[in-house]
Amino acid sequence: MRPILLALLLLASPATAELTESPSGAFTVTHETVVPGNPDTAWSEFTGDVSGWWDHHQSENPTKLVIDDFAGGHFYEHFDEGGKNGAIHADIIYADAGRKLIMDGPLGFAGHPLQLAITVEFAPEGADRTRVKVTCRGAGQLEEGWAEAVDRVWHHFLIEQYQPWMEALAHGG
Repeated sequence: MRPILLALLLLASPATAELTESPSGAFTVTHETVVPGNPDTAWSEFTGDVSGWWDHHQSENPTKLVIDDFAGGHFYEHFDEGGKNGAIHADIIYADAGRKLIMDGPLGFAGHPLQLAITVEFAPEGADRTRVKVTCRGAGQLEEGWAEAVDRVWHHFLIEQYQPWMEALAHGG
């Protein structure tokens, strides 16, 4: 080895590496409710512009908050009118209009080693009502309390936000 190269190697900072093992786990959260309207109506209000009932977002005042209604689409948020700044909360990996929607993504856990698969099923329930069932499966590096937080959040979205939204629509609101 040349003396100059050897000297440079000896002067260089030593490389370091660190391996930290983290426990991983999984959980499943399920919520369901019955809302007014047929499955197509329930579907159309659960997809598209959801800013009327979805109240968690990354930016203070998003210009768009949309759940696409087709496979290959996204659940996305635009931070500004140009749409260049924003977030993709999930990918739409399955769409059967009025029946089933499956989203896959980190939702509010972007940047963490946690993946969520959310299945939303729509089924007729009597005359002009629809049973909406959300099953969220999470897997990855879980921190304490995350499964419970996801459970509370889906209760909030489905029972406290989406259901009253559908009730208000049924009553002309």
